[in-house]
Amino acid sequence: MASYEGLNPVPKSWPVQRYCRREGSTWINVDDGSGQFTLHAKTGQLMLIQSGTVLESIPLTAHSQTHALVKSDTLLVAARYQSTARKFKIRFMSVLAAQDCMKFLQVYLPVKDVTKPEDNVPTPVGLMFQRLLQTTPAECIPSPNPIPTDFPLEETLHMCILDPSFCDLVSRVAGVLAQFNLASEGME
Repeated sequence: MASYEGLNPVPKSWPVQRYCRREGSTWINVDDGSGQFTLHAKTGQLMLIQSGTVLESIPLTAHSQTHALVKSDTLLVAARYQSTARKFKIRFMSVLAAQDCMKFLQVYLPVKDVTKPEDNVPTPVGLMFQRLLQTTPAECIPSPNPIPTDFPLEETLHMCILDPSFCDLVSRVAGVLAQFNLASEGME
């Protein structure tokens, strides 16, 4: 089991020019106009934030469930957990920022750089995404990994509590748990 202490202890962040997420078969450009996007990497989490609102949050410890591609100034991330998948892409302000982020992420998860000097033919982002999904089919449905004892759980919980959408999530979870309770009472 990997030790997370000492791995990139200094939080990193990169300004982001554009953010899109995959919904069904289409890419949706997301920008509510409230401010600039920033990609943060801190205490085992990769978070995309706009004006204090967390738009994406991916655990960096789930390396077998998360994969990424980098092409020029664009990062494509695909994360899978059990039967759900989350896909998003971001365009950095520069190619150097994308390369710096790629080097940081390679410590935690598989990142493939498809930017090759010998490649003169541009590869469409859709094709990059298809290649990402086809490269590791055996790892697409991994069993859930237990949380390691040295994982910074307290800091992660602190970040969750600071997320403005956390209260909504807690309410939804409470509703689902109440349904489970009603269902189990009906079985007795």
